[in-house]
Amino acid sequence: MRRAVRNNHSTVVAWLQNHVALRPEFAVKLVEDAVCYGDLATLQWLIERFDVDMNRTLDLAAGIGQWDVAIWIVENCEMKAHPEEPYDELFGRAAGDGNLEFLKLVPSRKLWTPNAATASEMISSAAAAGHLEAVKWLHEELGINSAGDGYFLAAIGGHLEVLKYLHEKHLRNDSTLSLMDAAARNGFLDVMQWLHANFNQKCTTNAMDSVATIGHLNIVQWLHEHRSEGCTSAAMDLAASNGHMDAVKWLHSHRSEGCKWATLGWAAEFDHLDMVQWLHNNNRHEVFFCPDAMDTAAAQGCLDLVKWLTENRSEGCTGEAMNDAAAYGHLEVVKWLHENRSEGCTRSAMDRAVVNGHLEIVQWLHENRHEECSTGAMDGAAKHGNLEMVKWLHANRREGSTKKAMEYAALSDNLKMVMWLAPRAARLMLSKA
Repeated sequence: MRRAVRNNHSTVVAWLQNHVALRPEFAVKLVEDAVCYGDLATLQWLIERFDVDMNRTLDLAAGIGQWDVAIWIVENCEMKAHPEEPYDELFGRAAGDGNLEFLKLVPSRKLWTPNAATASEMISSAAAAGHLEAVKWLHEELGINSAGDGYFLAAIGGHLEVLKYLHEKHLRNDSTLSLMDAAARNGFLDVMQWLHANFNQKCTTNAMDSVATIGHLNIVQWLHEHRSEGCTSAAMDLAASNGHMDAVKWLHSHRSEGCKWATLGWAAEFDHLDMVQWLHNNNRHEVFFCPDAMDTAAAQGCLDLVKWLTENRSEGCTGEAMNDAAAYGHLEVVKWLHENRSEGCTRSAMDRAVVNGHLEIVQWLHENRHEECSTGAMDGAAKHGNLEMVKWLHANRREGSTKKAMEYAALSDNLKMVMWLAPRAARLMLSKA
């Protein structure tokens, strides 16, 4: 019957109700299914025949946003009045979802009386989601005059009409956080402009830093022209890291904060080659230092960036460049590093390539490098169920495995691996676990 409810097979459900004797312990689970899938007919059938905890059922319906079910329960079932929880939480969820029908219904049944703390949380929840009508009802019908964090949450969500209403009705703002900073965080210029014109409230350098981070150059320019707070070097740092070239160029030309020594490396980390080149060629007073840039680029398979860093920067790389490139399957990067750099790799390169299933890279390392691998290679291949890799290592390498290979295969119920390893165990176990 549960499966029929979940798949909305109402005819099957009706037949089962008439022909199957349902045990009470099973009915509890079926109540949950009926609520979760909005099956009011089945829920009503269960309530008529079993002792159903309606407060718990209401909480479940509200918790998953099944408001039609929640409303039906309040309208048709006997509920226990409770001045605080759980109705505080239910009412808060309804406010956050903007469900006016439920908001209006619960007080009319005298099930719940909001306290001051809960009341402001209701406004905050509705404001955060932009539910203007819910905000209005809570203020005008329930007389809630505290917005809690509603101003801040409306600003960060870009809900300008909610902000206007809270301000017009003089609801108390309990948040000390900057509304301008909040609006800037997600790039809501209309909210910022309204706050600038209507609120006597300062912002911080976080505002310009935030909008530069997400590449909203028009807002960076507006803040520069209309506000005095400015920014920090984080504006260019984060704009560069995220590849926002227009914002970086504008900040470079119009602001004096500059960027940090690590900015070029951060741009390289995210494979913004054009940004790396521009920063390298246009620094004013910054002395960039990016010792990990080539290692990171190699790990991500960014061959063009690896080449550019080799030709234009002096930091070089470490053996981790080839190790990581091998581990993540970037064969062309591995080959290029082998032919053009002297740092080489360690046996970690083959070990990790084996574990990650990159047979072509393993074969290339075997033929072109001398670092070898460890018993961890075959152990790892066995753990991941890669019999082809295990066979290749056995045929072409001499490191063997430890008893862990068999243990891993057995634990994962890999019969083919166990059957292949078993007769060869003595020869493979050349070292102890």
